[in-house]
Amino acid sequence: MATPHLLVVFLLVTAAAIVWMAQVQPRDAHVVKFELATSVDEARCLLCEFDSDSWARMRKTFERDSLFILGYTCFFMVVGLGVGRFSAPLGWTVVLLALAVGVFDILENTNALEVLSTDLSDASAPFLQRMSSWSRLKWFSLGPLALAIAWADFAQRTSAWGSVGAAVFAVTGIVFAVSWLAPSLLYTPLPIGLLAAAMIVQTVVAFRQPG
Repeated sequence: MATPHLLVVFLLVTAAAIVWMAQVQPRDAHVVKFELATSVDEARCLLCEFDSDSWARMRKTFERDSLFILGYTCFFMVVGLGVGRFSAPLGWTVVLLALAVGVFDILENTNALEVLSTDLSDASAPFLQRMSSWSRLKWFSLGPLALAIAWADFAQRTSAWGSVGAAVFAVTGIVFAVSWLAPSLLYTPLPIGLLAAAMIVQTVVAFRQPG
């Protein structure tokens, strides 16, 4: 199967995962704020208004996140393999960064599920700290990943769509990089919205490339 068609497959998997998670995701708290919580008190403040149903929904959100991780990780690894035809070092950089983001996300989820498996207590502190650390690494790593793809799209310049793709990924990468200093950016729809737009544009770019 050609690379563009693989991108479509994994884009659809990612979209399906988002819809699947939306069915259970709590609407009265920000999941990202919980992911970045570094202490029991901070997490308790976020979750204190949760009833048992909302708590269960939060746990299901992290359980279903595995499909989302699979979708976007494979998508960006396929992008990296495509970039590798133009520049092997840059292609492998994209592949390894995509894999790193996926691994960080899995480790974040593993610790989040440990926290949500029991009532919050001092025993939850180590899991919270690890969850927060892996979450920050995940979000921050999306910056260089997006910028690497932006550079590849710009360098190839195969079409006007390539320029659009480079621009969208460049903005996305900058936003995720800045979020390291301003985590509140991650509480808004902007970063994920930009990433989704970049994935769609990148799929179009792949179909527009010659050969």
